[in-house]
Amino acid sequence: MKYILCLGVIFCFSLLMGCARTSDFTMLSTKNVLLGIDQSKCKGTYEGKDSRSIIIFIPLGIPDIKEAADKAVERGGGNMLMNAVLYQEFWYVPLIYGEISYIVKGDVYQVDEALRKRIQSETKGNQ
Repeated sequence: MKYILCLGVIFCFSLLMGCARTSDFTMLSTKNVLLGIDQSKCKGTYEGKDSRSIIIFIPLGIPDIKEAADKAVERGGGNMLMNAVLYQEFWYVPLIYGEISYIVKGDVYQVDEALRKRIQSETKGNQ
């Protein structure tokens, strides 16, 4: 009897956690970027995560996709993400504690700053 009760509790807890692939992005940036993809440099694949806690049954905020993307870009030392994937992660132990998160993974690129400044100066000169 205790064995069946233990399996039932484990099964119930397993229903209360998970991870879902929420969205895919070809290009993602939370900053103003002038595109010069051919002259940009890939820094590698990085991940950013933004989480909020749930205590008892009260969420202590809402995780932000922008924060997760910013963290990924900052870790990579770039200013743009390409081929980004958004995941949502959730786990909760009833009436105790839980966490909800957004995770953004993608290739971090650094768009050439010299190109960006040249294009900005040319557009200002044409006005």
